[in-house]
Amino acid sequence: MGQPERRQTFAWLLLVVATLASLWTAGHLGAQMVAITASMAIAATKVIVVLRRFMESDRLSLPLRLFFYGWSIGCAIMIVGFASVSLPGM
Repeated sequence: MGQPERRQTFAWLLLVVATLASLWTAGHLGAQMVAITASMAIAATKVIVVLRRFMESDRLSLPLRLFFYGWSIGCAIMIVGFASVSLPGM
């Protein structure tokens, strides 16, 4: 197995572990906001891994890469913000 295949296999394993961690946080963390925040942080990390390893965003120019990474992190932050406003008692 060559270096690119190893990197993709590692990225795939990381995505599987992150998915399992996200499922665990959704079911085992008591506070809703903590679970939502943790799940969204994991989701943003997964998006960045997919962008880097499977969509080859490493070949893009730095400003474009920063835009896509910022977009994924910004979406996660907005969802957490919307959840904090819409959940009762927050």
